[in-house]
Amino acid sequence: RSLRDECTLSLVASNDQTLAATNIIDTGVKSLPGVVRTAAIYGANASGKSNLVRAMQLMRGVVMESASLQLGQTFAVQPFKLDPTSATEPTELEITFLLKGVRYQYGFSFTPERIISEWLFVYRTAKAQRWFLREYDAQSDQDTYVFGSHLSGQRRIWQEATKPNSLYLSTAVQLNSEQLKDVFAWISNHLVIFSNGSMPSFEYTVSHILTNANHTVKDFLSETDISIDSISIDRRKGFMQAFNMDLATGELKNTREERDISMPTFRHVTQNGSAIFELGDESEGTQKLFALAGPLLDIFRNGRVLVVDELDRS
Repeated sequence: RSLRDECTLSLVASNDQTLAATNIIDTGVKSLPGVVRTAAIYGANASGKSNLVRAMQLMRGVVMESASLQLGQTFAVQPFKLDPTSATEPTELEITFLLKGVRYQYGFSFTPERIISEWLFVYRTAKAQRWFLREYDAQSDQDTYVFGSHLSGQRRIWQEATKPNSLYLSTAVQLNSEQLKDVFAWISNHLVIFSNGSMPSFEYTVSHILTNANHTVKDFLSETDISIDSISIDRRKGFMQAFNMDLATGELKNTREERDISMPTFRHVTQNGSAIFELGDESEGTQKLFALAGPLLDIFRNGRVLVVDELDRS
């Protein structure tokens, strides 16, 4: 899209120790001892902020779904079009993350039709271990693979099963690679993305209330200075609407069905009295905070990474 040249979002902390106790995580890794807990991106309209989030979402989607694509299905990747060279070049995406004290560097480049290259480097020490490297040779129309000694398992079988429009990582995990499943799981489960102003369904927070202590959600809302004294859950008939993105086309599919829904109601207490509010009676900001509460509490508890586009909207 609007990102032609290499663009990096880094959460590696600087040497500034101001507020380090609350804002920086000690990694235990000598080469990058501190990372920041949060980062915000500011910029003018049409400066590419949402495209960075889209790139992260696209990468996550390709990792999760490419092994299930049929031969010949294409990716909804959109290259930078205002340059005749870049318009025909592959798009490259790479992510580096820490898991259990080990640094993983995984990435791939691709066109709408196929994967062009793919790589995974693992840093158990300062020196990188190359677990695998995949490159497409246009002359032979074949992928070539180089494997490191640290990657065990049925590497050649996974290689032969990997389609041109599938990632080796995704295919190997689908075929029960124990070593690679942690990398796959981090990208697919630990990276949580709400893009383009979208918010999760309130049902996630309702489920959190039903399976955990109610007061954690209430306390979260109260900390934002909302006068909610208690939250109750009622079962009702209603319609649920869901949106799903097709990885191949980028098309959003809308489904709507009638079913029993657990609806929250809120008891507000002020100096002048109390009242019961339906979710729809609450302000848009309170509704979004309620929808975010369940995912946020889950992310805090399990150490996930949350990416939100336009967090300040309502």
